[in-house]
Amino acid sequence: MRRKGLRGNIIAWNDRLKAAGKLREQSQSDNEQAQTTTSVQSGEPFLITSERTRDGIQLSSLKTALGRITTTAQAEADQLDIQ
Repeated sequence: MRRKGLRGNIIAWNDRLKAAGKLREQSQSDNEQAQTTTSVQSGEPFLITSERTRDGIQLSSLKTALGRITTTAQAEADQLDIQ
């Protein structure tokens, strides 16, 4: 029997599991190809960089920063009664 969280258990492969594994591998390779596409050419400087490391920042970091700015701006606008 397979127990949750254990990686050492042996699983008997059947046709359905093999097809699911192949589909997963294909979707992962499609995702990796989509993520490597970028509009900034290699060798060009990053438009937005980290203040600490001077490296280009990740999209998720940019989204987090914009979310914080939006939240702060909304809170200040509410205090000043601006809509």
